[in-house]
Amino acid sequence: MPFYDAAAQNAALDALWGGQHGPTMPDTFEVGLFTGDPSDAGVELAPDGGYARVARPNDDTTWLPADEGVKTSVLLSFPDATGEWSDDADYFGLFVGGALFDFGRLTDPVSVAVEGPGPQVILSRYFDPQV
Repeated sequence: MPFYDAAAQNAALDALWGGQHGPTMPDTFEVGLFTGDPSDAGVELAPDGGYARVARPNDDTTWLPADEGVKTSVLLSFPDATGEWSDDADYFGLFVGGALFDFGRLTDPVSVAVEGPGPQVILSRYFDPQV
């Protein structure tokens, strides 16, 4: 049965991600970028042009408190690009212990065409009301 109550959604999201995460959730995780939906043949970006996953603490320096059933990250920066990335990203993945644990669509797709500062993204997690 889906969570229809925002308070329940907030509590569940805060138990997964952020400073109040539960004991079964990791203290750190990695963020990766994908072309396409990881659950439907999407693939992580190739490691060209300086693309690499970003390690983050699972705490309040990465995640804001859940609000209205949505958990949002602070602005996250990827490493500087050493050149053009071969693919654009429209999804992100959250990796725990090297394995994909969770994922979502990026609000704004990421494209890197030249060497320079790495892209920045904000992640959002929520419960799908259709599930």
